[in-house]
Amino acid sequence: MTSWSLDGGANNTILTNSTYAVPILMNSPHTVTLHTVTQYSLTLDYGAQSALLSLTSPRIPGDNYWYDSGTPITYIGRTGLPTSLVVGWEADGNAPVPVSGGVDFVSDLVMNGPHTLIVIAEPSNSTCASSGCDDSKTVDVSIQTNTNLPSGMWIDGAYYPKAVTFAWTVGSLHNITVAQGFKESAVRSTFGQWTGLLSSRSTTILLNANKSGSLTAEYSKQYLVQLAFIDESGEPLTPQFVTLVGPSGDQALGSNLSAWVEPGAPYSLKSVIWMDWNVALSNDSSFSITQSTTLTFSTDVYSQTIKVTDAYGMPVQGATIDVTTVNNRTISIGTGSQGTAQFRIPVGLFSATVSYLGVNDQIIASSQGSHNYNVNFLLSYPLVATIGAAVGASALSVAYFRFRKKPEAGPYIFSDS
Repeated sequence: MTSWSLDGGANNTILTNSTYAVPILMNSPHTVTLHTVTQYSLTLDYGAQSALLSLTSPRIPGDNYWYDSGTPITYIGRTGLPTSLVVGWEADGNAPVPVSGGVDFVSDLVMNGPHTLIVIAEPSNSTCASSGCDDSKTVDVSIQTNTNLPSGMWIDGAYYPKAVTFAWTVGSLHNITVAQGFKESAVRSTFGQWTGLLSSRSTTILLNANKSGSLTAEYSKQYLVQLAFIDESGEPLTPQFVTLVGPSGDQALGSNLSAWVEPGAPYSLKSVIWMDWNVALSNDSSFSITQSTTLTFSTDVYSQTIKVTDAYGMPVQGATIDVTTVNNRTISIGTGSQGTAQFRIPVGLFSATVSYLGVNDQIIASSQGSHNYNVNFLLSYPLVATIGAAVGASALSVAYFRFRKKPEAGPYIFSDS
């Protein structure tokens, strides 16, 4: 294959043995580049027969073909003619490869040089010469899937939504394709293999109709499981990461915490990470399901409450609480209008520093579980009022001093009395 490009632009194909002319306006310098690719010929030799060999990839009509170097080719030897029986084939003059009578053959080659394929056939008075092949003009073939989800099959280019039976000519070839999977709400089916007349794990197969029988696309059903997590008080909890272990190994779940699982298969939770800690589960992490469902797991995450009050038991708003968890993670929170701060941590073990107006207090929770702590600072409103009164008196003295230094203009009378 030959092509050309102008000034480094897109390639323009030139057909083999053709001349291509294009006008170029010489208003500036131009560069025309000719690109060539080595090609090799493929010759099909049927001998005295016809229509016994066909290419499936690429599909090009004729008996002689030119392909770019390195192109992979798939070809099929057909045995469907009632007057002929393929007994073998040979490539490039090599030793013939025998073929069982009545059975089509499929092979591949790479065009790294010129090739010649020869079909070796002999006359036959029967449409079927192999054992296990029906000696009749047609065979009945039933094709179906084992899933009850909306599925379907593409057979010789036509779509069939459900099971179908054909009366096919003996030895004819048929292309059959099914989808990799189907999904409906919280149920899905995934293709596994073909069983019956042909065994294959490919969703697309080529069937030689040489005997009657059935062909089934086997699908495995899966259900969608939603995982939910709560703390020890029953409040919802959203982990950072969850790892599920099943028949196919580890599976990292996404932020929606859902997974497709096989019915009846054993699964378990390998890890549940929250606040950078693999939290333990209060209930069994193993499960096996037979339908789509939501599973809830309780974790060893506990609620904690710290309340800050003054000397009169009044709530202190705005106190700072710096918490260090069991895995050395730190969080900082402040008290609200009721003087309380609430937070959740793994296990329930922590230390905390409570600060307000330069006054500090320490808390160490050494037992697992939820805790309620009250921190009392010796702060009182009378003390604050006294400080405010002293500040006010000082401000009044300053004002009086400023007044004495800057009297209003006018006559003044001084008296010793």
